[in-house]
Amino acid sequence: MAFTRENYRMVREKLMEITYWDKDAHPGERPPQKRDVVEAAKSVAMLDLALLKAEIETGM
Repeated sequence: MAFTRENYRMVREKLMEITYWDKDAHPGERPPQKRDVVEAAKSVAMLDLALLKAEIETGM
């Protein structure tokens, strides 16, 4: 479960960068398209639910 949590943390961090894009943190780069922002936010929610389900099933 520790591997899953760490992997989840890294993926969530990247998805949150897309969701809360900051042009000052990424000078010269194009911002993500609106549909990509929506998909990233949706993926974060789905990952949160999947991790919660896994923790419930393992009794954590």
